[in-house]
Amino acid sequence: MAAIEREELDEKRSTLAEEKEHLREGHQVLETLVWMAKVVYDCDVAEIEREQAALDVEREEAVAEREQAEEAAEELKC
Repeated sequence: MAAIEREELDEKRSTLAEEKEHLREGHQVLETLVWMAKVVYDCDVAEIEREQAALDVEREEAVAEREQAEEAAEELKC
């Protein structure tokens, strides 16, 4: 009877060891995926920040041009 119980325990240990290794591998895969997602996210954020800066410059230039046009229009009225 003890031999059967020992064999069952050995099988359970073996199964648990396999499950542990499977979970460890899955954890490594998830860590890699998270790292890759962060790299993509960081690149996207950097691109958005560059585009935002370019749009800010364009907006400032457009505002300055509009102000100049308004001043020129006022001068023509006089």
